[in-house]
Amino acid sequence: MTDSLASAALAARENAHAPYSHFRVGAALEDASGRVHSGCNIENATYGLTLCAERVAMFKAISEGARKFRRIAIAADTEALTPPCGACRQILWEFCGDIELILVNLQGATEKFQLANQKGPHFADPLEGWGEALMAKNQSHLALAKFAEAEKYAPNWGRLHLKWGEALVYAGKPAKAKAQFARAAQLDLTAADKAELARLATRG
Repeated sequence: MTDSLASAALAARENAHAPYSHFRVGAALEDASGRVHSGCNIENATYGLTLCAERVAMFKAISEGARKFRRIAIAADTEALTPPCGACRQILWEFCGDIELILVNLQGATEKFQLANQKGPHFADPLEGWGEALMAKNQSHLALAKFAEAEKYAPNWGRLHLKWGEALVYAGKPAKAKAQFARAAQLDLTAADKAELARLATRG
């Protein structure tokens, strides 16, 4: 059975405004009284002004007088469940402390975590995938920020450094690309990633 808070996050996702990334996210924040404050991501042509679903829900709750919170659900259409980004974690930590996170996708997969326990490739994978999606849209400069954020969760993930290096190549930063390729070469890679690294390293 789907948690009611997760259902609220899935419903909020339908209102997302994401014409640039096409990455739609919904969030539902439960306050201490049981009220639910929903939010969706809202993008802007000036990418830095984009607001994530978690922050929209948080600011909405604060503006409505809520000050104590129990848990938050986050919904996205990704195979790997999508956790809050760094900016959202900072906002959640400041206003909620070590709140419970409920992550859910459209296929019904769900997991629960505490805000303080977000580490490892599980949390880096959605960010790395988002970075690759941005690269596919020739937005390497935006992808770089996603790869940098993913490294906070999984600094020793070889594929992350491989794709980060590729983005740097396309962004015209060969010296930094070589550094990422060198880092990737020191870490575990699949056979396919090793072949890709050999191809890309000649361009770095």
